[in-house]
Amino acid sequence: MTPNDYNSVSSALNGNACQFLPEMIDNSVADDNSVALPMVDDEQRAGFTIYWIPLAIAGVLIFLLWGRIDWTYILCLAIVVAIHELGHVLMGMKFGCSIESMHVFFFPFLGYRHRGANGHVTNWCLGVLPLGGATMFRSRMLEDDVDSPVDGSPYIDDKTPVQRLLISTAGALFNLFTFVMLFALSLVLPVDVLSQWSANVLGCVMWLSLILAVFNLLPVFPLDGGAIILSAFEAVTGRTVPSNVRGVLGAVGAIVVIVFFNFYTDWMDPFFNTILKCVAAVI
Repeated sequence: MTPNDYNSVSSALNGNACQFLPEMIDNSVADDNSVALPMVDDEQRAGFTIYWIPLAIAGVLIFLLWGRIDWTYILCLAIVVAIHELGHVLMGMKFGCSIESMHVFFFPFLGYRHRGANGHVTNWCLGVLPLGGATMFRSRMLEDDVDSPVDGSPYIDDKTPVQRLLISTAGALFNLFTFVMLFALSLVLPVDVLSQWSANVLGCVMWLSLILAVFNLLPVFPLDGGAIILSAFEAVTGRTVPSNVRGVLGAVGAIVVIVFFNFYTDWMDPFFNTILKCVAAVI
């Protein structure tokens, strides 16, 4: 899930825990001989943040699911999701996009705020619900910025359709690269070099990388495949897909994905059936 695709469903999934807060200027201290200075509140300071309510929910889930879930599998899934989202982040940065937040799992309980040289704050979040991840880029539309120039813009909206297509594709490409590298390693690495646990982790990361890449390329918005189709449409026709259409497609696509996971999860792992049923029971 990437760029504006995530914007349409991010508030529903993550609340306001990791939203970007524009820097405020305190003009009350400015006079004719002084320069206005930026005010940095607690929400903008760099460093780690613990979100206590999601952390408490995480504790409850761990208590309920202890002994019923392979936690090594959760670790592997977190690694694969992080690699996927890192692909979106690095490709976006290559084209000059500013990163709002990167989520590994949803409903964050742990966050790290990083303040860049330009003063922009990026939130790196680890969540409770292991149902994927998301990367959110700065959006001109969301910040209601109509005055700043397009050239050199940090907004995802101002990038060309081809650039946005490459950003959407990068996550799956990173996963496919991980799969190929680990598969090649499994062919040349002696069996007795790794412990059983390490071999299981590498094997799990390898196959989950392939599964996540293929799943995200399905042509359903807001998955990467749907975003790729929209970007390709804009590149070919020169017509921009309206934001309200993107919002509708994102909502419908999110429902389709949820229904899919709820009824057709055995092809991936029984884990998803268990976690969804337990989450539903808690809610």
